[in-house]
Amino acid sequence: MGTNNAEFPPYANDADNVKLVPLKIAVAENKWHEKLAVENPGPLPVLYKLKATNNKRCLIHDCAGLIKPKDTVEIMLESTDEQLKTGDGLLLVYTQYTAVTGNQPVNAFVAWQRAKKLDIVTKTKSIALVKADK
Repeated sequence: MGTNNAEFPPYANDADNVKLVPLKIAVAENKWHEKLAVENPGPLPVLYKLKATNNKRCLIHDCAGLIKPKDTVEIMLESTDEQLKTGDGLLLVYTQYTAVTGNQPVNAFVAWQRAKKLDIVTKTKSIALVKADK
């Protein structure tokens, strides 16, 4: 069972502090570039990381970071030399994060290492990658 602490405060039971646009990404069969918008409408910063089912078929630029309250980040995605396969997708893992000091940049990698060590409760959202209709 995961835990929470002051650095990683828990969400309210029904809270969902992250919105994704789009929820499904339709891509061309050959080279493609898309973007995923991740919005934090909540009152606290959100630490996120975006994972692909297979990094050989989808390249994620800036796959981890911090979203300030009432802010949105855009994550760029692009094809690789390998074609998507059925079932390929993305997984957004996120949690609230309050260890932000002023305007100092957050090292998301270090923050996620700490979250893992502390067994912090996280939330997830799935994004389907599908082939676009011709």
